[in-house]
Amino acid sequence: MTAPLRGAKIVGVDDFPVPSPVSGMDLASLRDRCGISQIALASRMGVHRVTLRQWEKKPRLDPVRAARYRRMLRQLVDEATA
Repeated sequence: MTAPLRGAKIVGVDDFPVPSPVSGMDLASLRDRCGISQIALASRMGVHRVTLRQWEKKPRLDPVRAARYRRMLRQLVDEATA
């Protein structure tokens, strides 16, 4: 998989607004498509990998946590393509 260009729009990461409900499985799918490991994202978020895995299994994630997840994912993608 080729990494997106730094700052480029990533479908799913940049598309839906912060307050929209999202499932943990949707976020896990985004993380996978971006090529970011659970360990890397959990470390960036300051949580244990098991905690992140639990979030990704939830049928619905609260909007604040989902927004934080997407923001950290965006930063990791930008750093990987810098």
